[in-house]
Amino acid sequence: TNKAFGGGGIYVNGYDFDGFKNGHLYITNVVISDNEAKRQGGGYASCPISNTEIYLKQGAAIYGNRASSAKDIFIYSATIGFGAHGGNPKYFITDTMLGGVPYHWKYNDGTEVPLNKLNGTLLGEGVSLSIYTDEVGNATTQSLAKVFITGNYSATRGGGIGSNGNVTIGRKDGPLPETECSVKKVWDDNYDEKGIRPESIEIELWRKIAGSSDDPIYIGYETIKPDANGDWSLKFTGLLKEDGLGNQYEYIIKERKIFGYVADITKDEISGHVITNSYEPDTVSVEGKKTWEDDDDIVGHRPGSITIRLLKNGVEIDHRVVTDKDDWSWSFTNLPKYENGQLIKYTITEDPVKWYDTVIEGYNVTNYCIDPPEPVPDTGDLNHIIWIMMMGASLTAMVWLIVYQKKEIKIN
Repeated sequence: TNKAFGGGGIYVNGYDFDGFKNGHLYITNVVISDNEAKRQGGGYASCPISNTEIYLKQGAAIYGNRASSAKDIFIYSATIGFGAHGGNPKYFITDTMLGGVPYHWKYNDGTEVPLNKLNGTLLGEGVSLSIYTDEVGNATTQSLAKVFITGNYSATRGGGIGSNGNVTIGRKDGPLPETECSVKKVWDDNYDEKGIRPESIEIELWRKIAGSSDDPIYIGYETIKPDANGDWSLKFTGLLKEDGLGNQYEYIIKERKIFGYVADITKDEISGHVITNSYEPDTVSVEGKKTWEDDDDIVGHRPGSITIRLLKNGVEIDHRVVTDKDDWSWSFTNLPKYENGQLIKYTITEDPVKWYDTVIEGYNVTNYCIDPPEPVPDTGDLNHIIWIMMMGASLTAMVWLIVYQKKEIKIN
């Protein structure tokens, strides 16, 4: 089709003006995949007067579509130049596809879409919600699907579905039980004493089968900002309570790192998840290096390893065994800087090294070889002379013995 929001597979007509009403498409258990649009919305595209609802229950799996941008979903807001088709569309898009696979929706630039940006009213001129997913459906997706919208093409927008009317995919209410997950933020920072408390925080939602040893699956994140009363709270709603086999889900909350803070997360039936942030303790590192003063180990006394011990206010708390493979260097990291409000003093010692004196300067150590003996000269030539002298003496003795025996014979 060549219409602005014509739709390659399905087109929903709409004209909400002067007694006319938008057309409304209701569809359930659908896979929208492998469609293409020349411009935006390879899977689905809607114009400014088209309201969109895509629910989890008996909903859709929208993935693997192609377009110049907004590969899977494109929703557009504008009034100028659109006449009766101008408006600010309302939308709701589930975070999980048919079959239970999290979408992990992304914007065109590849950044993640916060969960709380998947529903609302699109405001502004020429503003769009342009998203896609890298995920794909699973075997459960295929078994639940009753309708397949695939292999379609639009010369404009909406390769799978293009809409000037209203679209409802899935059911807002249905047989799958839902649950919710509440989060409350508490700041333990003496009323932002250091002045580093952020204006907003990001909370991640994870899910796994309750009681299983499986790693949790990441669902998405939302942003929390304080309300007019300074309350930091959030509620994830419309969450699946169980999988298709009746197994209960467990939801886990994580907080993305906040500079200068550490987080402690607790959970109970009344308060839900409570995240308490306190200042990250100041830390220091102790790093040192060994220097050998022994003429490159000329006498062979240098050991294969040394032991460096770390002391905190004079009491040993750690040690390192250091070798040539470590370049005779060591480090102790993430050490608390203060204790009970007092600066901690860190020092090091070295276990005695035979044949060496030790000098410690700060966290560096120098070892001096103790009075190395004079090198023993090569005695090869001296031994040769001694051998010759001994051989000469032996020959002299033999000659003398022969002469003496001859004299004895003559006398007799």
